[in-house]
Amino acid sequence: GAYAYRIDEIARLKDLGIVMLAGSDEGWGSNAFGRFSRELREMGEANHSPLEVLRSATFYAAESLRTPDVGSLDRGKHADILVVEGDPQATIRAVGDVRAVYRGGSRIEIDN
Repeated sequence: GAYAYRIDEIARLKDLGIVMLAGSDEGWGSNAFGRFSRELREMGEANHSPLEVLRSATFYAAESLRTPDVGSLDRGKHADILVVEGDPQATIRAVGDVRAVYRGGSRIEIDN
C-alpha cells in the first residue's frame, strides 16, 4: 500500500546518496505532529542505520540550516538533550522511550 511505497521511496533516495533530514516541523503520511520518534523509526525501516537516523535529526539538520552552534554535543555548542532508556545506536526504537529532557542545562518535566 501507500505506506510501503513511502518506505521504499525513502530507501531508494538513500541508495541514490541523498541525505534525508528528520524534522518535527510537519507530519508526513502516518506521522502526525508530535510523533517524531515514529518518523525516526520509519527511517530505520527504510534502510537507514540507527546512527544515520540520529544524525538526520541532529547534525545533518543543523548543517542544512547553517546553524553551526547546534547539532552535536561539542564544547561551545548549544544542546538540548533527550535521555532515553536503551541505546539508540543499537536500536532506533529507544528514542521513543524518553526518560528526561534537558534544555539549556535545565531539566524539563515531561509526561510519560
